[in-house]
Amino acid sequence: METKTQITNEPRKAADGLDAQRAILTRSIDDIADKIGMALRDANLRFPVYITVPSSGDSLVSIATPLDPSDDNWERATAIACEVIGRWLGVEKLRSRPMICAIADTARISVSELAQAETPNDASQ
Repeated sequence: METKTQITNEPRKAADGLDAQRAILTRSIDDIADKIGMALRDANLRFPVYITVPSSGDSLVSIATPLDPSDDNWERATAIACEVIGRWLGVEKLRSRPMICAIADTARISVSELAQAETPNDASQ
């Protein structure tokens, strides 16, 4: 089961504020993803987190993972993403809300298979 969360700015800002924040996030999405990835590794959270910036609505970003981490680990990952994104935007407190989602036409992959895929083999070095 995939886990997904929307991250929103705590005080409701005018649409222009959200659009400006989304523009910053869109321009910086690769750098933000790198910072979130490093923070996840530092927290010993070893699962991928996808980030997407919507073009409209109340959310600044949505995050998801194709794995099914424990609720505690997902809450920690979400808090890390909120912290990194908040620092990037100069916003002190972002909040999140869970979303229901599913993956169509995909094979399940275990954490150990994912870890093996991320580890370079000795032959390629």
